[in-house]
Amino acid sequence: MREKVRKTVFKNTSIQLLGRGVILVLGLITTRLLTGNLGVKLYGDYVFLTAFWLFLVNLSDWGTPFVGVREISRQRNNSKKSLVFTNLVYLRRYLLLGTLLIGLILIAALSAFTNLRLLAALSLLALIFTSFQINLTTLFQAFFRFDWQTLMEISNNGFFLLFLYFSFSSTSFFWPKGLAGVILALVLARLLSFFLALFKSKKLPVIFSQKSKQTILFLGKEALPTGGLLFLSTAYDRLVDTLFLKNFWGSGAVGVYGLSYKLYSNLILPAYFFSRTLFPFLSQGKKKEKTQAVFKLGITWSLLGSFLIIGLGWGFSFPLISFLGGEPYLEAVTFLRILLLSLPFTYLNHIFGFSLIAQNKQFLSFKIGLFSLLWNLILNWWAIPRFASLGAAWVTVSTEILVCLLSFLVLKKTKATWYTRTDERNRPN
Repeated sequence: MREKVRKTVFKNTSIQLLGRGVILVLGLITTRLLTGNLGVKLYGDYVFLTAFWLFLVNLSDWGTPFVGVREISRQRNNSKKSLVFTNLVYLRRYLLLGTLLIGLILIAALSAFTNLRLLAALSLLALIFTSFQINLTTLFQAFFRFDWQTLMEISNNGFFLLFLYFSFSSTSFFWPKGLAGVILALVLARLLSFFLALFKSKKLPVIFSQKSKQTILFLGKEALPTGGLLFLSTAYDRLVDTLFLKNFWGSGAVGVYGLSYKLYSNLILPAYFFSRTLFPFLSQGKKKEKTQAVFKLGITWSLLGSFLIIGLGWGFSFPLISFLGGEPYLEAVTFLRILLLSLPFTYLNHIFGFSLIAQNKQFLSFKIGLFSLLWNLILNWWAIPRFASLGAAWVTVSTEILVCLLSFLVLKKTKATWYTRTDERNRPN
């Protein structure tokens, strides 16, 4: 059984890493197009808008993909899987509507969106199509179709690059220029990727079932702490430092730091893919020994992978920044090398976080996230006005270390990595 798990994990992780390689190449070309055609200031505005957009994506998710994968994986027949999926879609629809309202209010109220309000509002269309797509990719993960999941991620990036190239090369009167064309490319890419996901989903043995208020409430209750955690982690991971940098140092500083963080976030993704592959196994919880073996496998591979990527990232940081941005962005090399120091802790945080969710310990993760956000907010408030992007990078490292230490202590105290059967009384029938 352990050998079968290893082979499945290795296969699904390999597929995702291969896909990540394709996405990385597409991302490098995309970034080169953006930095070369927008310039430092407009690229900084792009980084700010996408950070805000990704914040809203996570807000509209509110932990539902994780809970959805866990609950669909635990059902023994397709009719029950269909019931969970159907009501997950209903729940996510309500969350999306609420997020759109919040997004419009923030766009109208915050001074950071001065001269960017129309473009920020346009990006909300991409939020809608992304939410629809995530409904379906949650189903892909629950059925271990990580190849389809990876295909969706490649299509998101591939379509965006195609539309972006058209935007910068087109002389058409009807296609907007500059940053407006970039945001339109993002919207169209997400729309086409959603249609592709919809086509693939027809091959799965799940149909749209009846609406159940009990199931919606159950899924909402289960997602509440996980969503809170993601809301907090997205805030300190992407939004807080971007807002502080834009306020104190302008769009140029956001652009340079944003390039280093773009590369850093790509180096984190293997940990997310690997943990996501383990998550259905951790969620099934049929045998205590199997859960322990999967968890230990995750810890070992995560640490080995993080040290390997630190070495590669450190060596290639200068040529990568030089290729992607040129001389105006060379300061990003220093920021990237500082951020690399957090990778072992970040990789472990993914394993710890997914393990807590799999064992219904989301509320503990939420507490960790809340404390970490306060830590990040206070340190950024002190460091960024004084040290600019250098301070933001070191605050990110300290936050990842803090999350890792707190998560380890929680896991050790609760023994959440050891399987104990979840109380099924409140689970939907």
